[in-house]
Amino acid sequence: MGFTLVEMMVVMTIFGVTLTAVSDIFVRAQRSARKTSAYEKLQQDMRFIMNRITSDVRNGSIDYSFYVGANAIDSVNGNDALAVINSEGKHLVYKASITEDDCGALSTPCMMITEVNNGITARERLSSDGVRVKQKEGGDTIARFYITPSVNPFVPDGNGTYLSNQQPRVTTVISATSKIKSVADPAAISLQSTATTREYRR
Repeated sequence: MGFTLVEMMVVMTIFGVTLTAVSDIFVRAQRSARKTSAYEKLQQDMRFIMNRITSDVRNGSIDYSFYVGANAIDSVNGNDALAVINSEGKHLVYKASITEDDCGALSTPCMMITEVNNGITARERLSSDGVRVKQKEGGDTIARFYITPSVNPFVPDGNGTYLSNQQPRVTTVISATSKIKSVADPAAISLQSTATTREYRR
């Protein structure tokens, strides 16, 4: 006994609806997996950067000679660059770059570190491919360094008085995104970390 045309149409309709529903669930699951993977990669990337900054601050010292003129320490809005002298005596500057030459087309802006050692300058990108430091509408990156105190507490003034009794510390705030294939909204993360130097030179 065969099927009538009506029965065939009903079966085909049910099959089509079921297939559409299953396909939609599969696509959503794939997108969710990609987003989770991108977020984990982004989180790992930012933690690596934060840990490196924290290590250099704790085991080194703030390079207060960097913060003069236009680079003067801004205790309210923070600075866009962190200058430290690490435990090996190398001068390092952490800063977000907005140039494609530094970051690549898919990773601009990115976190960079500039190292000066014996007069030789070397630059290295810290963030991975596809990871971008967020930018505000005005163009400023959301990679800020809040340095306390604003003056070197280990150098006395002309009268032999130290201008601060605070141990130097840095609060780092970085927001970043990672583009995900076939997903409109990128993975995003914001991290904050505070590190205090261990040096004492009085």
